[in-house]
Amino acid sequence: GYDAWRKFIDRPIASHHQHTRGCLTIPPPFPLAARISLAQYGGYVPIGFFQLWNGARFPDRRYPLQQGSAEHTDVLHAIQWPARDRRLLPEIIAVHLASENTPMGANWNGRTTRRFGPQPPTPVKLAGYR
Repeated sequence: GYDAWRKFIDRPIASHHQHTRGCLTIPPPFPLAARISLAQYGGYVPIGFFQLWNGARFPDRRYPLQQGSAEHTDVLHAIQWPARDRRLLPEIIAVHLASENTPMGANWNGRTTRRFGPQPPTPVKLAGYR
């Protein structure tokens, strides 16, 4: 949730750097997502919102239009490349920020969860006012 994220980034930078000693990668103190491997597509397939590709080298590649939901859009994008051109960059750790604990796919068909960020205060009703 937002409060845990805020607490994490409010600490001094030295206490949560992701790289140290020129070689050690330290994951953040948040759960890390699963990865998928599909045999019919050569193994590892990047999933999620954070995929990089060389637009100059592959000008014909486009992120696919959603197929009715966002469930498979990231995979459809990734499998445009042969397995030999897909790489996991373990030194880059992306954190998926969520407003609350929800089951996987909670927002694949449109937002059903609260937006990530500070929650507005609950209005206070004063006696005698409408």
